[in-house]
Amino acid sequence: MLSGGRLFGEGMYGCIFTPSLQCKNKQDQPPLTEDKIHPPLSKIILRKDAELEFSISKVIRKIPIWKNYFAVAESICEPAKKQTDKEIKDCEVLMDHSINEFRILSMSYYGVPATTYRFHLDHFDFMGFVTHFIQAGALLNLFGIVHRDIHQGNILIDSYDVPRIIDFNLAIPVELPLIEGALLHQYTYMISQEPPDSTLVNAMHLVNTGHLKISADKVIEDIVIRKPIMKTITSVLHISRDSMHQSMLSLYQRSKSIKTGDSDTWFHTYWRTIDSWAIGINLVDFIRKLSIWPSFRPILAKNKAILFPMLQRMCAVSPIDRIDCVQALYHLDPTNFIIKKYGKAWIDKVGAM
Repeated sequence: MLSGGRLFGEGMYGCIFTPSLQCKNKQDQPPLTEDKIHPPLSKIILRKDAELEFSISKVIRKIPIWKNYFAVAESICEPAKKQTDKEIKDCEVLMDHSINEFRILSMSYYGVPATTYRFHLDHFDFMGFVTHFIQAGALLNLFGIVHRDIHQGNILIDSYDVPRIIDFNLAIPVELPLIEGALLHQYTYMISQEPPDSTLVNAMHLVNTGHLKISADKVIEDIVIRKPIMKTITSVLHISRDSMHQSMLSLYQRSKSIKTGDSDTWFHTYWRTIDSWAIGINLVDFIRKLSIWPSFRPILAKNKAILFPMLQRMCAVSPIDRIDCVQALYHLDPTNFIIKKYGKAWIDKVGAM
């Protein structure tokens, strides 16, 4: 059994505990902090997944001021065998494997998941939050990393309303060769953070390899009509289902990689807009939730003119029409320090919004 912390969260790959779980070798144990309220976190996952995520964390930690935007593992160790923890039984992932098949990833505490965070609107800098979130995506663009799984469970928000992106299990550094099958999965249109073009190219790959019987028209219909986030995009941004449908049809007709299910070519063609879709739809969903409160409505009205055109382009169903996060940040603030220091050549190459 394990000791050292209480269960903080559980996902399909492992569990998070705070304070940190105990390492087999004491020299691998992350140092204790003076912050007793926010002790370090540790995530226990299978060794292969842990080593992959830790390799990505090394890349993230090369990004300037990364701690302001991302929460990633800062150390890795083998878990100790003899420990006691009442809540370890709640981590179902551990039940089917020996403890030595796992590794512990340790990281600093950076807040709670957006799924459970409560904004205090009387002092909430909404546009500051939006800008910071898009800055994170812009840095991923500029340093060639695609997260691929930015949902609200993978966004931590601290007590100052600062969002940070976590959990780089599925991340791909663009400069590295793609691992065979890394982009493929069973057919589903329900994953909000997956761009429509990703769902479509994956479906066409399954069709062309004989693993799925479905027409492109049916996939497009599933995405536009049945993908839950589309209803939110329509209600908040006033993008009609008909226009989405036409954009998807046009994309399918124009894109050889999508039509043939060539996910590798699709990825290398459109990688820079994958995370901007996810960040865009998360912001749209935040707006939907916050709009319930009367005190938020004047804030939204004040910023709608600059915000909505950007979100409409981030949430475009076709990557041909979608902007990346560097372009979105440039739209919000052309003088932003990330644009001035790192993004000018990018904007010169791909253009503004």
